[in-house]
Amino acid sequence: MGMVIGIDVGGSTTKIIGVDGEGIKHPMIVKATDPITSLFGAFGKYIYDNNISLSGIEKVMLTGVGSAYVNQPLYGLPTEHTDEFLANGLGAHYGSQLKNLIVVSMGTGTSFVKVEDGKIQHIGGIGIGGGTIQGLSRLLLKTHDIHQVVEMAQKGIVENIDLQIKDICNAALPGLPLNATASTFGKADSNSSLEDVAAGIIHMVLQSIGQSVILAAVNSSIKDFVLIGNLAKLPQCKEVFPIMEDMYQCHFLIPEYAEYRTAIGAALTYINKLYRNNRRVGLRLAALNNELKELNSHLSESNLIKQTYIVRYMDFCLSYIDQMDSRLKRISRLLDGNNRDALRKALDPAAFARENLELFYNNFDITFLKLFPSFVEEYNKLLKPSERIVLKAPDVLTTELRIYALIRLGITDSVQIAQFLHCSLSTVYN
Repeated sequence: MGMVIGIDVGGSTTKIIGVDGEGIKHPMIVKATDPITSLFGAFGKYIYDNNISLSGIEKVMLTGVGSAYVNQPLYGLPTEHTDEFLANGLGAHYGSQLKNLIVVSMGTGTSFVKVEDGKIQHIGGIGIGGGTIQGLSRLLLKTHDIHQVVEMAQKGIVENIDLQIKDICNAALPGLPLNATASTFGKADSNSSLEDVAAGIIHMVLQSIGQSVILAAVNSSIKDFVLIGNLAKLPQCKEVFPIMEDMYQCHFLIPEYAEYRTAIGAALTYINKLYRNNRRVGLRLAALNNELKELNSHLSESNLIKQTYIVRYMDFCLSYIDQMDSRLKRISRLLDGNNRDALRKALDPAAFARENLELFYNNFDITFLKLFPSFVEEYNKLLKPSERIVLKAPDVLTTELRIYALIRLGITDSVQIAQFLHCSLSTVYN
């Protein structure tokens, strides 16, 4: 398999990553003023910086809100779009070793995607995320530079902004440790430092996201939450989410390449589809092989039946010729002796037919039981013990058994069976 490129196109930021047989390759983020510029710039820089030839790329998969603007090939390569929530689920689940989880995709806002028993389902989200941090930072800190806000927050003290349980109670409450937040920004005032406000903003957003996904999982048994997106890399995540883990007995996981997981999921969408198609083809080929084996088995059996009956037919014909020769010689002697009664008996057609039919059926029975020695035993298994058939002689079938023997040989026409066995149609039907 060639390299599959997964691209998560945002409003002004594009994340791109490659996936091949060896795993994840060359993650990259490129920013621009619009989605199209961001996408084409990211892809061009990606293949140039990593010395990737266009011929080595098998597929380009696009996702994200900005991908809707792309409806043309990318550097001559055909593109395919995939649902962002599906990409979130596949990307977050990749390498997690978890069966069931909820993906917390923290972008401008936050979406929740449930992965349970192999099914991926978008279950909602909240309008709080990176956009909230930027908006409040513009309003309160006079900057929208997320890196600057994070630096400020690391110097701030969130206890100076948030009202905590220890501020209103001298002992922990059931399920609420002393450092749990009672009210975000509950202690903020006009003298709060910008660093403390920055810490309060980031903590408020992360706490709101964490509390929301915990509530989203209330009616399920899922306790594992995988955090993806740019906010998952904020250093404050290591402060906020462990407190929630202790409070709610759950687990927040921040995977490697957390900010690229949607792009990874886009690539995996194609790879999984390819795998399913190959598996479907493999199953169909296996089924066809089984059908072929069964057909060959039937053909082999059919050929054996033909060969056996041809030999028996030739023997029967030779025997019939000998019998006719003897009969004609006997008739000739009777004519010479003028023995009318014996001659009339020798020429009786009914007796002649009975004699030859008996010989014919005897040959048929012997030949059939040679081909299918367990036929009578298998047939009797289908009957009640009291109704099972006992042969009068080892190689002599009853009329009922001959009917089913003919069916076993592929003769299913009732009229043909009745003619063959010289019996009525009602006998065959019964």
